Amino acid sequence: MFKWIPLFGGEVLMRTLFAALLLAGLLGWFLYGKFSGGSWRRATTDYLRALVVGLAAARAVEYIVFLPSYLGQGHLVRSWTYLGGCFWPGLAVGLATLWFFTRRRGDAPWPSVAAGAVTLTFAMAPVWIGALLDGSAWGAAGDVPWALGPGQYGVLVPLFAFGPAAAFMPGISAAYTIHPVQVYFALGCLLIGLGGVFLKKRLAPRPFSAVLVAALALLWFGLGFLRADDPVLFLGLCAPQIMALGGLVWSTAILLTEKKIRVNRPPTAG
Repeated sequence: MFKWIPLFGGEVLMRTLFAALLLAGLLGWFLYGKFSGGSWRRATTDYLRALVVGLAAARAVEYIVFLPSYLGQGHLVRSWTYLGGCFWPGLAVGLATLWFFTRRRGDAPWPSVAAGAVTLTFAMAPVWIGALLDGSAWGAAGDVPWALGPGQYGVLVPLFAFGPAAAFMPGISAAYTIHPVQVYFALGCLLIGLGGVFLKKRLAPRPFSAVLVAALALLWFGLGFLRADDPVLFLGLCAPQIMALGGLVWSTAILLTEKKIRVNRPPTAG
């Protein structure tokens, strides 16, 4: 069993998820440099700026939305030193940061937003695999053939769910098998990312960004019903699902008001 990493005096994250986050950050930097089409120096500056601001927003919303429920259960594992965060605020603020600074520089902002969207989609795949390995963001009970047994909730950290996670799963017992929802999310992100690569040269940057966000929103909303780590807030929906609906509304509004969906291609000779 891996040891907890003492950081700023608190229990934070297992080494597996930390390594996955680091891998995701490096992968995102590489992909953004490729997809943005500009110089690596400019791409690195834009990427780091959006990454830092987006992560700060994700962490702040995570703290505000979920801390009361953690405190109410006397459970402080997800303290201010926790490295997680809410995906949707991070996505929104990160892409808005790309849009703002690219436009401020005098360049067209939506190509940068489109590159950031497809980059983040791919980068989320190793994050979800890290969540599988350390046992966080666990799935609901299920009896599918590929379900995880109690000793596999954290593949590299056996019985993790009976430690910190047990506080969030009332009635947890050794009889539970759960959906490997982290794998579902990782595969979904990869498929959406590959679809994004296919569509990137066929759609204009603004509708392309909207299509990608809509696909992520549907993924987060649908798989939210198979998660057991987030408390239900409203109408049987958890916070990520409600935020995903916001992303879907934004995407729909963009697509309905966009006049130019496809990229104009020059006619072929002959």
